[in-house]
Order: sequence, then C-alpha cells, then structure tokens
Amino acid sequence: MPWVDASKCSGCGICVPKCPVDAIAMNSENVAVIDNAKCTYCGICFDVCPRQAIRPNSENPAMRGQGMGRGLGRSMGGGGLGRGQGHGRGLGGGRGGR
Repeated sequence: MPWVDASKCSGCGICVPKCPVDAIAMNSENVAVIDNAKCTYCGICFDVCPRQAIRPNSENPAMRGQGMGRGLGRSMGGGGLGRGQGHGRGLGGGRGGR
C-alpha cells in the first residue's frame, strides 16, 4: 500500500480529490494520510503528487526488516527479521555438493 513521506508532502491536497475511493485525507498538520483499508493501490496518487511524497510500501523505512523470516516461530503474518534463507540458497556458485 502507498504511504506518505511527510517530509516531502507540501500539503497541496491535489491527491485528495484524485483518489477514486476517497482513501486520502489531510491530517491536522496538513499532510496527506492514506487509509489502507480503503486503498485499492490504483497508483493514481503516485502520478498526481507533484513532490512524489506518496511512495510504494517497498520504500517505507518503517516496513524494512519485516518480511517473512525463518525460524522465528511465527506462522503467517510477516514480521520476520533477517535476510531469509529460502529459495536458491546453496545453488550454483561452483561450490558443488552442498
């Protein structure tokens, strides 16, 4: 889901009327806020923001390190830490016989 980089948001509000599902509002600090329960990830807000303050979740520093980890005892729901040690580990690279 998109998120707003508050340090880049100018408070212009251009994104608010452009959202087809009314998922964007301005907060008390005049910064855009996205309601992820309503957002359909159509991408219109990315295109209309003149300061590129609306960013994809992959760029959200608050979400870094919260992918599915291994061996943390959690079943379902993300929140894992670390680099993960899944698909492709030990394949190729000329070490042979791993």
